[in-house]
Amino acid sequence: MTRYSLSLSFFFTDQPLENRIARAAQAGFKAVEFFWPQETSFSSIKNALNRHEVELALFNMNEGNYLRGERGFASDPDQVGRWRSSLDQALELAALTSCPNVNVLTGDWINGVPKMKQMETLTENLAWAAPRAFEAGTRLLIEPLNVVTHPNFVCTTTHKSVEIIEAVRNHGQNLENILLQFDVYQVARGEGNIVASLKDLMPRIGHIQIADSPDRGEPGTGELNYEYILTEIDRAGYQGFVGLEYKPPTATSDHDLFEWIRHMTPDFGVTKSDA
Repeated sequence: MTRYSLSLSFFFTDQPLENRIARAAQAGFKAVEFFWPQETSFSSIKNALNRHEVELALFNMNEGNYLRGERGFASDPDQVGRWRSSLDQALELAALTSCPNVNVLTGDWINGVPKMKQMETLTENLAWAAPRAFEAGTRLLIEPLNVVTHPNFVCTTTHKSVEIIEAVRNHGQNLENILLQFDVYQVARGEGNIVASLKDLMPRIGHIQIADSPDRGEPGTGELNYEYILTEIDRAGYQGFVGLEYKPPTATSDHDLFEWIRHMTPDFGVTKSDA
């Protein structure tokens, strides 16, 4: 059975994060995920998760100023100290909330800095982080962002993600806690061959996210056959949560927001609460 995690960086964003966790629980979700919580205390997040019996499936490391277009700084040679401090903060939050996955955004290419130097910085940062995360029981995930909407991002393909993972292992950290974050929307926009890639890469996948293409709407509103995709994810043996990271439509109630789930996944335990 497909288990869903709701991205609270896309849903209920007019409310504080603690309230969003409550809304997700009332809508029937057993897990949530979000970008780095810039203005919410770790203790408040933990208390809200515990109060509503919701798991934290994944969160992004501090990506910088997201609204200004920043998408991480793991490959920036001038921000190594800042990045490693952010990694320690992420591991602290993961430990406090028992979150298994942290998304490490690689960042954009920096004009004037050789790409080889940026890749060396990324590899060295991840090699430094991997054993710390391993000791904490946390997995570090590498997510490619598609080249259409993120043309300057360091990692724009699943192949590049795997290349980065292998570089870290060749750097002396042959650990199994650096994995691929497979966002179906990102792969659809940038690469295609979604199901074939899912099957081929499944042993390396730590988390899956979904949205329809090309407009990043809810499944069923675009060109992707999500009944088929979700079936194949289950058949491939994926055991984790599937993150819902799409632009929510206008709806009169939280129940109506997730009608597509009850259509595609009838055994999903969404309640009829209007929250």
